[in-house]
Amino acid sequence: MWLRYLPAVEILRIVWVQQFNAPIDGKVKWRTPKDMPPSTIAIHSPYDVEAHYSSKRSVNWVGYKAHVTEICDEDSPHFITHVQTTLSTVTDEAVVEPIHQALSEKSLLPEEHLMDLGYVTAGHLVSAIRKLWN
Repeated sequence: MWLRYLPAVEILRIVWVQQFNAPIDGKVKWRTPKDMPPSTIAIHSPYDVEAHYSSKRSVNWVGYKAHVTEICDEDSPHFITHVQTTLSTVTDEAVVEPIHQALSEKSLLPEEHLMDLGYVTAGHLVSAIRKLWN
C-alpha cells in the first residue's frame, strides 16, 4: 500500500493520533488537554507542521513570532532595521543575542537598545554593564 508512505498521509495520521484516542472498546474519543502532546512537538496545522500553538497574555495563535527592530532616534525617521522570525514557542529573551549579532553584521548596532520587558533578563543587563565598563 504505497498511499500510507506519502508525507501528507503520514502528517494526517499523526494529527489524528494527537487529537483522538481509540481505546480497547473501539469508541473513538477526543483526547483531553492533559493527554495531548506539548505544543512544542504537536502538529497544529497539517499545512505547516512547524506552526505551533502559542499564547502570550490574552492572545492565542498558531504560527510564528516576528521580532521587529527599528530605529527610534528623535532626529531621524523610524524605519525597520531587522526582522527575526522564530517558532511561536521560542521565548523572547532567546532572540536578543541573534538580533544583536544580525545588527552587528549590518553595522546597525544601537548605542542604546530599548526592549520590551519580555526580552530582558538579568544576564542581558549584566552583559550590557560589562560592555560599558570595557
